[in-house]
Amino acid sequence: VPPTSRVDVLCTYAAKDKRKHTATVVPFAKVHSVDGITDRDGVPRGPSKGTRNISLVVSEKDAKRVELARNIGALSLILVGDD
Repeated sequence: VPPTSRVDVLCTYAAKDKRKHTATVVPFAKVHSVDGITDRDGVPRGPSKGTRNISLVVSEKDAKRVELARNIGALSLILVGDD
């Protein structure tokens, strides 16, 4: 996922009924940096070697939602188009 891309932040969690559910925590968040690289041209091309840190540009309210979701379940990012 290169910087300036857009992603949806999802949370997968076990509900009271013991089934897994997935919810969108933040839609269409902008990727600021990937492993500290903020320039789209600075991201190596080819297979990923296990990105560890992706920074997003979100509001304070959305940042709190992400933190709460991180404590409830597993977070994932889904690359979305520029629509």
